[in-house]
Amino acid sequence: LTLDLLPLSTSYLFIICLIVILLVELGEINSLSIGILFCIIMLGIRQVLSFLENKKLLYSLEEKHIILQNMAYTDYLTSLPNRFQFFFFLQHVNSPCLAIINVENFRAINEFYGYQVGDILIQGLAEKIVKLAKPYGYHVYRLSGDEYAILEDSNNSLLTKWVLSIYDHIEETDFQILGQVHHLFVTFGIAATRHNPLEKAQMALQYARQHHLRIQVYSDELPIKDDYQNNLYWLQETQDAIREDRVMVHYQPIVDVTTGIVAKYEALMRIQSRNGDIISPTIFLPIIKKTKVYPRLTEIVIKKTFAYFSDKNVGFSINLSATDIADEKVKALIMELLATSDFAHRVIFEFVESEEFENPYELSGFVM
Repeated sequence: LTLDLLPLSTSYLFIICLIVILLVELGEINSLSIGILFCIIMLGIRQVLSFLENKKLLYSLEEKHIILQNMAYTDYLTSLPNRFQFFFFLQHVNSPCLAIINVENFRAINEFYGYQVGDILIQGLAEKIVKLAKPYGYHVYRLSGDEYAILEDSNNSLLTKWVLSIYDHIEETDFQILGQVHHLFVTFGIAATRHNPLEKAQMALQYARQHHLRIQVYSDELPIKDDYQNNLYWLQETQDAIREDRVMVHYQPIVDVTTGIVAKYEALMRIQSRNGDIISPTIFLPIIKKTKVYPRLTEIVIKKTFAYFSDKNVGFSINLSATDIADEKVKALIMELLATSDFAHRVIFEFVESEEFENPYELSGFVM
């Protein structure tokens, strides 16, 4: 009997002993007394079996809980601790020094060779990083698709020196892709601070990528901090302008030089500030084009332009970018307005010259 069953067994044995002593004292043992004794014994056995079954069920639930917990905190592809585990551990680090590793042009590898090959490379790189970090006791995490984190808890940070020493090891590693040897190129962003170490390491990583550097250590003097704040400001300002209907369209006349007559109008986007100033798109569009907000601006321009020229007998043009053509909502809106208006013949869609169309079939499909 286990220790858990000891109190239950002792109770039943005590009751049985009392009954036996009582029957002996009375000097009479009949079928009724035997039946009662038998029922008590069977009841005790049933309680023991029920207890053992419940304990087995509880043990099974605990095992499943451990499995689910591991799944929640472990990356399924590399078996490394994931982003959730990273944040949990970061809360208990006194002096964090964090390095983020990003694989350059990994998206191109995925698109060219396929995601299965990309997964193999991610696994291979994870194994390489863990092998290099293990002798130093560094913790390795997979944050996202092609991004890893290496975390050290130390006042005297040796992580930066370690990153410098292992950079070439990673880039010189042979990775097999469909029988051919390939090398991965990586960029490091490092931050040694207790205040928002992940955010600052990502700022350093972004700066390194923009300036084609191998490694960048975060400092408050990095100009990217101002860029980061500027980007956030204009993203918020643009979202507010969309919500408050402050996205304006300026219709610039295009004059035929031979006749001096307006041949058409070109629709140009503007944003009006809360104090009435008109904001040029050159200030905010380069930032917004990198976000999912940009196609929503295009939708507003298209809707307002179609509404404005619905009762005017003149041609007009709307500029479209590669991002617009790739956005299903923008394409659906254009098709709907062309189908429901009676002036589709006056509309001209012009593709921005500075844009590169990665998928020519998308462009040809739109034109067709």
